[in-house]
Amino acid sequence: MGEVLVESGISLHLCGMSGKTNILDQYTLKKPEPQTCIDLFAGEWSSALPDLGGAKLTSGQAALFDDQRIKMLQGFYPLYGKNILELGPLEAGHTYMMHQAGAKHITAVEANSRAFLKCLLVKELYQLNRTSLLHGEVMAYLQDCTERFDLCVASGILYHMMQPSVFLESCCRISNRLFIWTHYAIPEMIDQHPVLRKKIKRKHRQTFRGYEYDEYEYSYTDALGWDGFCGGTAETCRWITKDALLHILAQCGLSQVHVFFDDIASHPNGPNICLMAEIPHS
Repeated sequence: MGEVLVESGISLHLCGMSGKTNILDQYTLKKPEPQTCIDLFAGEWSSALPDLGGAKLTSGQAALFDDQRIKMLQGFYPLYGKNILELGPLEAGHTYMMHQAGAKHITAVEANSRAFLKCLLVKELYQLNRTSLLHGEVMAYLQDCTERFDLCVASGILYHMMQPSVFLESCCRISNRLFIWTHYAIPEMIDQHPVLRKKIKRKHRQTFRGYEYDEYEYSYTDALGWDGFCGGTAETCRWITKDALLHILAQCGLSQVHVFFDDIASHPNGPNICLMAEIPHS
């Protein structure tokens, strides 16, 4: 073992000499418990996973499994018995909360392959048996979707889209209710913001159903080097203003808007808003 055979001028490296990973590295000698599964993605978790079977788990730090935004949603629009479409579940924290709230069924679509695998792991560990997890790009799903849902949940995804107005229009087509949490652009703040002035360099004039507005091109830069990256499918995405967001929703028929909060200054990554948009009297 370890010899090198030379045939027809081509060096053939036997196992252990080519620098390839040994397949045995893919095995574990740890006992089968939840933390063993979670450690498959060590250093990649954003979320703090709930304790399981009395055991405290080591994962991430973000409180996405105990998120005030979903609690606000549940208080405003009870999720019990509802058929929900969730776009970009990340690590299934909000999926878990909506399942705990008694949703009838949750269809969750995730494009990031590693995030999708983490969602599958969470589904298994926490027995989210009323959830269907789909791996694929959300716009590709929405374009072909013929099902209608009681609610579409788009938390943390709009500001990662390349075509935000098309995304919003597609969401409005499959449900009368759209829950959104998103960052948005305030043009006069960009140059003064410590993060956004490095990330947003260009704007693009767009038209949606005769309405003209600007999209602000946001670059992920060095964030693309992290295995736990939780952005969009391209190297850049486009942010819109709050006024553009509300105008597009209204043009799509979801003109009744309840704003849970509108935070201009406290989030390190920029202004953000949490809202429910509905067709009036739906």
